[in-house]
Amino acid sequence: MTKDAIITLSIKEAGIPPQSTFLYHVIVDGEVVASNQSLSPEDSKAVREISRRYNGIFEGGCAPKLAAEKLAAIGSELFALWLASSWDKIWAKVAQGTLRLLVIASDLPDVLNLPWELLRPPGGDFLGVDSKFSIRRFPRAGGQIPAFDGELRPRPRPGQSLKTIPPNPSVPMKKIEYSSTNGHPERLDFKEALLRGQAPDKGLYVPDSIPRIPKEELARFSGMEYPEIALSVMRPYLGDLIPEEDLVAILRDAYDYPVPVEKVYDEKYVMRLDKGPTFSFKDFAARLMGRLMQYFLREEGRSMVILTATSGDTGSAVAHAFYGLDNIRVVVLFPEGEVTGRQRKQMTTLGKNVHVMAVDGKFDDCQLMVKEAFVDPDFADLNLSSANSINIGRLIPQSIYYFYAWSRTAAPDREVVFSVPCGNFGNVMAGLIAMRMDLPVHRFVIATNENDEFPRFLSTGDYRPIRPSVKCISNAMNVGHPSNLARIFWLYGGEMDETGRVVRAPQIEAMRRDIFAVSVTDAETRETISEAYNRYDVLLEPHGAVGWAGLARYLKEVEDWRPSVSLETADPAKFPEEVVRAVGLEPPVPESMARLDGMEERFDLIAGEYGSFKERLSELFRG
Repeated sequence: MTKDAIITLSIKEAGIPPQSTFLYHVIVDGEVVASNQSLSPEDSKAVREISRRYNGIFEGGCAPKLAAEKLAAIGSELFALWLASSWDKIWAKVAQGTLRLLVIASDLPDVLNLPWELLRPPGGDFLGVDSKFSIRRFPRAGGQIPAFDGELRPRPRPGQSLKTIPPNPSVPMKKIEYSSTNGHPERLDFKEALLRGQAPDKGLYVPDSIPRIPKEELARFSGMEYPEIALSVMRPYLGDLIPEEDLVAILRDAYDYPVPVEKVYDEKYVMRLDKGPTFSFKDFAARLMGRLMQYFLREEGRSMVILTATSGDTGSAVAHAFYGLDNIRVVVLFPEGEVTGRQRKQMTTLGKNVHVMAVDGKFDDCQLMVKEAFVDPDFADLNLSSANSINIGRLIPQSIYYFYAWSRTAAPDREVVFSVPCGNFGNVMAGLIAMRMDLPVHRFVIATNENDEFPRFLSTGDYRPIRPSVKCISNAMNVGHPSNLARIFWLYGGEMDETGRVVRAPQIEAMRRDIFAVSVTDAETRETISEAYNRYDVLLEPHGAVGWAGLARYLKEVEDWRPSVSLETADPAKFPEEVVRAVGLEPPVPESMARLDGMEERFDLIAGEYGSFKERLSELFRG
């Protein structure tokens, strides 16, 4: 059995390396096996405790308790090799692979002062930690000592695959907190931000920092399954809120369906996000969000009411994600006459803990009513939350599939272009977060339908919401003021309130470098569905067609021939009329979708103003 060992070093007499004299301790499984200085009883106790808790990660020397706090996040599989002439027996065990060593310098002015010419490893890298807990990687033998340009990475134990090892221990793992885009001073962890949904000042929660994934880790993604990539992306945001074993189980349960990335021509791809239970990309966020909410609520013995506005697919994805849960009730609002029959039936045929309301108005009306209910003191005791993309728990999980698509098309070191059909802008905001996490993205194409408030803003610098929104055949994108623009403005140093008022302009030139925005008409959407099918044998529905049309326009205008991925966000069977009109054939209907046609529907019809919604909500939960 391989044991963990730590060598701690501190200066006894300063000098020019290698003449410096070092104090050292060698600790194996919590016990000091070699030392030229006695540890105090207090430090000896700390050594054993730290070794027990962190599987051998120990700073040693002067302040092991303080070091434990700073080094705890490094993880248990890290090791480096140190050779000194008096440690032959220990070195022999290292060479045999039965001992792992981490060298930590506790109070050296700089770890570079160590006599590295004494190192004679059989292979592998060397890691050192200086008194400021800065990490450096060193060459195997001689040569220049480069600066370490990434985070410490875990190493596999014999017989253990890298894929099963925690890929991002983050050194140190900073606890991420979440605050409002509108400036409310309260800061929450992921759990509370998830369960609250919206900030008390009607702003949206955003992380105070965005973790970065090193190139070495990204390069491994091409050999990893979707849930494994999800673990790497999600873990830094969750911190220690969920034990890793539980989180792995949640991710595997949430993502138990395929994610095809289909080559269309050359290096141009369509990623199909329509293979989940409701045949929409919304399944990716809703299923994980639902499981995380249920985990946290059960942990505290709490119940919750979820309010969700939908312009098409969000409602069904959320309804199915929470259906049948005894501690969560769901209320879904959709604009009457602006969703397809199959989209509607995926919501209205469930019953039990799912309540559906058709609103005589637009999606923006539905969204405003949900936001108003959150700040209504009359509902303070209902424990309301949202499952729209205004919820940070919906947003961050969507970043995962951008990493997955890159790993299948451009890994290990090429940049990729993504074309994203956009309505409420949660999808592309998740992509921009992935980009800030160091995913190699060259540019995003934001493709809207005729609700073109953002393409006009990017062109003119003047933001004007579209009220009322324009009714287009890509109905889930019929949004005149996307809520997630507040987050995009925040990402680029600006500020936008919940009404669409620009409080502080973003760095628009930086936006333009990262984003190419286009508006696609219904006529162009139908033409794209026809061309994609007749030319490439690729069947798209209206939203995916908007994305593909946006990519085509970008390629024509910019002449960028990098790998490019366009997102298909729904199954064409949800839009049979438009598909038949464009290509002359009925799209294949998944069996579970076909069963909806004969099922009974239940939903309420309410006016498009808050009073009507408040009255019905009171009847449901007060009556």
